Amino acid sequence: MSGVYTNPFGGGVITPSPRSFAEIDLTLAVTQLIWPGYVATSGQFTTADFVLFASASSISEVWMPDASVVGVGTAVLFANQSAFDLTLKPFGGAATIGVLEPGQYRLVILIDSGTSAGTWISVLYGVGMGSLDAGGAAGAGLSAEGSQLQLNIPTSSFSASYNITPTDRANLFVWTGGAGVLGLPVAATVGEGFSFLLRNQGTGTLTLSAEGGETVDAVASVALQPQDSAFVSCDGVNAWFTVGRGRNQAFNFTLLLLPVTGGTVTLTATQAANVVQRFTGVLSSNCIIQVPPVVQCYYVSNATTGAFTLTLRVTGGAGASVLVPQNQNVVLFCDGTNVLQTTTVVSGLTSLTLALGSLSAPAILFNDGSISGIYSPTGGTVGVSSNARDVMRFVGSGSAVNYLQATASATGARVSLSAQGTDSNIGINITPKGTGPVIFGASANLGIGGVTTPAYKVDVAGAIGLTGNIEFVPGVTDFRIRTNTLDGADDARILISSAQGVATSRGALIILAGNEAATAPGRLSLFSGTSGEVFLQSAVGVKVETSLVSFTAGAGDRVIGIDTVNGADDARLQLCGASTAGFSRGASIFLAGNEYSLNPGRLTLSAGSGDVVVDRGSFLLVGNTPLGYGSGSGGSVTQLTNKSTGVTLSTPSGRIIMASGNIAAGASVSFEVTCTHVSQYDLPLVCLASGGSAANYDFSIGYVNAGAYGIVVRNVSAGGLNEILNLNVNLLKGSNV
Repeated sequence: MSGVYTNPFGGGVITPSPRSFAEIDLTLAVTQLIWPGYVATSGQFTTADFVLFASASSISEVWMPDASVVGVGTAVLFANQSAFDLTLKPFGGAATIGVLEPGQYRLVILIDSGTSAGTWISVLYGVGMGSLDAGGAAGAGLSAEGSQLQLNIPTSSFSASYNITPTDRANLFVWTGGAGVLGLPVAATVGEGFSFLLRNQGTGTLTLSAEGGETVDAVASVALQPQDSAFVSCDGVNAWFTVGRGRNQAFNFTLLLLPVTGGTVTLTATQAANVVQRFTGVLSSNCIIQVPPVVQCYYVSNATTGAFTLTLRVTGGAGASVLVPQNQNVVLFCDGTNVLQTTTVVSGLTSLTLALGSLSAPAILFNDGSISGIYSPTGGTVGVSSNARDVMRFVGSGSAVNYLQATASATGARVSLSAQGTDSNIGINITPKGTGPVIFGASANLGIGGVTTPAYKVDVAGAIGLTGNIEFVPGVTDFRIRTNTLDGADDARILISSAQGVATSRGALIILAGNEAATAPGRLSLFSGTSGEVFLQSAVGVKVETSLVSFTAGAGDRVIGIDTVNGADDARLQLCGASTAGFSRGASIFLAGNEYSLNPGRLTLSAGSGDVVVDRGSFLLVGNTPLGYGSGSGGSVTQLTNKSTGVTLSTPSGRIIMASGNIAAGASVSFEVTCTHVSQYDLPLVCLASGGSAANYDFSIGYVNAGAYGIVVRNVSAGGLNEILNLNVNLLKGSNV
């Protein structure tokens, strides 16, 4: 070993200096001591033979000086007068020599100086006294009686939830409230052996709850019922334990006979101590019986009368409750929060016989606060009631072999109501009482004859046979008969005949016996929607006698449409003077009214994106009648850059505004007009509208191609011209076949 100094005359250890004393105030978490003769830096203090720690700001560590520079047997006596524990450690702080608690004295002795840390042992002295002072030794749970210590358990009563603190060691806590919670501290903060006593002297359950993931008797919390008590202690790590947690025997099988009239009745602890509860009296209102928030079982008998209910719940009413029907007995249990049925599942029964019950007391009563359930008003009849009123009755028959079945559905599917039984064909009768109607929902569609996806209010597949009339009551809304058809099938048809067989029919009439309006007596309106057609078909033609086919004025055009099938001949509208075309001497389309005041008697022929064709004859205009393009057929374009710049005018008629620029005398300029309507067989026409004198110019068409044509402008005057010319162009269609 190094650092050992011996006396050459006797061989004893030579101490570095005479006995010394140092008083130190600790302000850091770690304080380093140094031997006398060394210069102390920040956070270091010089040690002595006797060191007094006068104060400390928190729990601290004190590290011994370098053991390798002194000899074995070097000793330091430490005294702790601060309020915090001090941990003594060797140089470097890698181990613990001992803990110096407040008021303690500890002698530390070096026994090996071979390393800087060295090896130290310590001896704990008495706590500031040479003999036991009972007053100084008294602490939590103890008191001094002369020179002796006596057990002392202070008692604290509480009625509101509370959290235990480190200063509550060795106290007795007495609970005097209803339901409540006593929270436990983190075990490590109070240390191993921390304990207290607890008793529930209240009227409700007291829950002893651990903090975070810690446990009480291996669970997160335990409940102490009234009159329960326990000794509670912790392991200083993460677990709490109760000792002697007893079960009270006050709640035994005794009977409470209590008359009630209604309202809320809160049972006292004495009343609730009776396991058997029987309630009597005439109810003038619904009655609520409140039991204490205590885990208990109750046998309840409702012997009250009057058309009101009796319900049991925990005081405060936050949890579940149970309604007990009149003249019924039930076994309930309370879990401290809820009142619940003891039995909700019955197994092993092959048959259950119930009384018939009534509207006010159904044989099967639902526990929802209302008088709703199932009962039997008469033999063979099952009734469903709600709030003591009939909702539905099911009536059987002694010879019944058929029945009605309701089937539920999955998402997106329909529920099903069907006739079932042994018969092959089973009908369903819906019979209102008296003149009461059968009403379907306002947005519902009705499918008949196998229609699975009805598109209309009444959608029928097949024929409808009527033994009476179809009568529509006048009103704001139109009354319509619709027929459905599938894509690709024949057109939907309404067939009116004078007999069941079409071949034997001698004709059918639609007779209007009333007036649609006073101004149009007996009028028949045929309407096919906004995009459909009214189609009249006959093998010999459609004939109108002694009257005209007229159209009522309105916002839209009135059109006679002729239907055709793709691939067949063109659709034609044939007008003739007789019923057979071969004997026709001619036919006229006569406009007797005005389409509107600016175009009296105008006739519009429209073919959509196709052509209007005049076949086998001439198209003649009689009288002072112009021929040309109307509104919507023209356009306008301005030439850019110069008079040779091409333009685009994709309309059959329009105006070209030429650019400025000089045209010398006798010179010509040309430009191209792009037009989607022109073909190589067409004839464009051009003339001067304004901007110059017609006598000074010559206008011609230079060429015509599919999609474009050329215009040539020649100056025929004696001088140069620089004018902005406005040209009118119109397209005359042509053909080579």
